[in-house]
Amino acid sequence: MAHRSLWQLKRQTMHPYHFRADIARINTVAILLLGVVLSLGAAAPVRGATLCVNPGGGSCLTTIKAAVAAAMPGDIITVAAATYNEYDIVVAKSLTINGAAANTTILDAGNTTRRGFYINAGATVTISGMTVQHGNTVGNAGGIENLGILTLSNCAIINNTAALNGGGINNMGGTLTVNNSTITGNSGKSGGGIANVGGGATLNNVTVNGNTATPHGTFDGGAGLYNVNGTLTITGGTVSSNNGFAIYNSNETGTAAMTITSGTINNNSGVGIENDESLALINSTISGNTGLVYGGGIDNQGDLYVGGSTISNNTATGSFGSGGGINDFGHHLTVIDSTITGNRAVNGGGIVTAGLATILRTSIINNYATTQRTAAASTITTVACIPCSPSPAARSAPIPRRARAVVSTSRKTSTPAASKKISSTIRPTCSAEACTSGTARFPSSAARSPTTSARMVEAAST
Repeated sequence: MAHRSLWQLKRQTMHPYHFRADIARINTVAILLLGVVLSLGAAAPVRGATLCVNPGGGSCLTTIKAAVAAAMPGDIITVAAATYNEYDIVVAKSLTINGAAANTTILDAGNTTRRGFYINAGATVTISGMTVQHGNTVGNAGGIENLGILTLSNCAIINNTAALNGGGINNMGGTLTVNNSTITGNSGKSGGGIANVGGGATLNNVTVNGNTATPHGTFDGGAGLYNVNGTLTITGGTVSSNNGFAIYNSNETGTAAMTITSGTINNNSGVGIENDESLALINSTISGNTGLVYGGGIDNQGDLYVGGSTISNNTATGSFGSGGGINDFGHHLTVIDSTITGNRAVNGGGIVTAGLATILRTSIINNYATTQRTAAASTITTVACIPCSPSPAARSAPIPRRARAVVSTSRKTSTPAASKKISSTIRPTCSAEACTSGTARFPSSAARSPTTSARMVEAAST
């Protein structure tokens, strides 16, 4: 009975009071949590809102800079057609900025030693339908400096100037994508149009023309495009009428990789492409470029792959002009299924190489080379090889037509009217060393007749 009374007493002391107290505590916690949730909901910004910019005001902000300052991450800013006299717009948050069209929505920095946009690291920004012009800086980036992730679509970057890198755009370790846009009339020490410095840049159907590089040192240049220690991928588009190494792939302090697919590089001065690192040229055209001394179309100091491309009508000027089409002093030159034609230089109208060259299924014809000698001379500008064999009998066998080495020459005589172009065939001389390595060497200049003079060309057997 005592045990039962104790149990009943315990039940009576727990159930009425403690249970009600527990319920009260739960209600209090729930109310507090609900208050926190409601307060957070009231303070949280609405993502993806749209702000408008219009000089006329009304319900819109009147400047791009004001809209960027007022926007929250993820917002969209629409900019009405007008000219906005603004500069140094710092974007430190992820935004989308849409202009009406590049020819009607214009950000003009006014040549006031200021740039147009500065994209901070960590920001993901998309800008479309806008022109950025007349930026002018004593440092990098006249038009846009990018340290974040920037996509430009249907834009024009024109007439900007930087004392250092990137007259139009300087991509400083960021990620840059440019689509269907124009980069023109910009200037800088390196990368008059675009400088990609240690970042990743992708250009799709972009026109880069009329830009200038004002180099100060050995690693400066790239009037149109300058890629140093970064990766640059170009698909489609045109690089034309630039002054000073139209495209420069430089390895100033590290490595640089560039791929050009279905692109056109034409009518530039100071060489079409200067390559110091790794360059792949695929289904592209290099034409009408003029180089100073070394290389009219391409001057290669690194690894160069040319596939399915045409290199034509380029010129290496100067009294020591070398390699009108390609001047190669790099690690390895590979040319496959391509055409090298109509190029001119003092030495090697088509190709001059001092390294290992692999040339397969390629036509190298109608190139012209002159020399400073008063006696008649000619330069081999077309290279092809047959498989090399250690057997003298095999080496004396007839050369298959498809493997003949065509020699395009120009003769310089006492009268210009007497100059003429001739074509003939020669057999490569196969040394034991060449056969061991699977390559074939053309005869040295001393071994050929006095009327033929050329740099040694080494090519893998076809």
